[in-house]
Amino acid sequence: MEIKNEAFAEPDILGPNTALTNKNLLGYGIGAFGIMSLWILGSTMLTYYYTEIVGISAGLVGTIIFLSRIFDGISDVAMGYVVDNTRSKHGKARPWLLWLAVPFSISGILVFSVPDIGTTGQVVYAVITNLLFILMYTGIRIPYNALIALMSNDSQERGMMSIYQMVPGFTAGMVVSIAFIPLFNMLGGTRISWFLLVLILSVMAGSFIYVTFRSTKERVGSHNESDVKTKVSFITGLKVLLGNKFWVLIFLVGLLMSALNAMSSAGGLYYALYVFGDVNLIALIGAATSLPVLVSLFFIAPLVKKFGKRNAALGGAFLGIIGGIIKIVDPSNLVIYMTGSVLQTIGTVPVLGIGIALLADTIEYGEWKTGIRTEGLATSGGMFADKLGNGLGTAIVGWTLALGGYVAGAAEQSESVI
Repeated sequence: MEIKNEAFAEPDILGPNTALTNKNLLGYGIGAFGIMSLWILGSTMLTYYYTEIVGISAGLVGTIIFLSRIFDGISDVAMGYVVDNTRSKHGKARPWLLWLAVPFSISGILVFSVPDIGTTGQVVYAVITNLLFILMYTGIRIPYNALIALMSNDSQERGMMSIYQMVPGFTAGMVVSIAFIPLFNMLGGTRISWFLLVLILSVMAGSFIYVTFRSTKERVGSHNESDVKTKVSFITGLKVLLGNKFWVLIFLVGLLMSALNAMSSAGGLYYALYVFGDVNLIALIGAATSLPVLVSLFFIAPLVKKFGKRNAALGGAFLGIIGGIIKIVDPSNLVIYMTGSVLQTIGTVPVLGIGIALLADTIEYGEWKTGIRTEGLATSGGMFADKLGNGLGTAIVGWTLALGGYVAGAAEQSESVI
């Protein structure tokens, strides 16, 4: 597929040796805050919204989310192929930030606006809008991540871009985790309250994505509309990826980390409500985990410089595993739970932050090995691992609740649920 756009008046492509400016880095980073604020809301609060606000059964919710993530994997790969074969004067990835900023915002509003149309109607609506939300996120996030490989061919600059993405991304997660539920309750705890908060986040997300579009330039690879000789077939690109051992390794690690994070995030709300007895404790848990993470982000660069990207990521993964083990020592103890959560979350910082830069490095390795460059497919594969893991982890929470006899909206749950 070759995509052209004749409307752009001037090229936004610079040479590969052009150094990144602070405007480029800050502009790229602010997009992560917009994208992740809306996505994290959907990935961590959607199960709670469907079961507690709308009243859909937990088992159905788990199945809806898991199946939608599987379907989304197809869109990930398709979008990666589209990006690889996009040709415009704005580049390969940047145009999609412009085209999909508003649709992404609208899809975020729709997914949290389930109407009172009966259980069957609500389930159908949830499936359709959830798929739309995920598809729009795919259309935004894959080009956004691909920009790391397209804006610089310098490994250190890519590392800096990853950090500039991680700081606002985690900040967005912190804001949503700490503030959303308390603000929702403060505004009355109604569907209208939820809608207003989602509306604010959605408008902000679209605005920040547009800022990223205006602040970035593509420097690496083939972008010109007349350059069609570099077009790569889907099958060829897929073979290149599967033959890239380093890309496969990052894919598997990303899948596991995403699943574990999703289980922790989606289950946290129910844990606060039914184990600790106060849903507002999710703000305290969010603060206790997010603030140390925000501080630790600033230590990624020194760690990478001293130990290298691979070793820093492995160390983070080990710390995350230790945190997960601590949490299950005494699940009903708030202090132990929060201590384990802090270690688990801090451990994910180098894995997720450096992982994006490592993914970009695998593109260079693949090009060196085969002569074929596939920024879009490589990035989409990484996104597929993230969303498949996210869907699997979230679904496990829903299925576990259903197996335990969870009743949506009940003031108390049975011992088997807890």
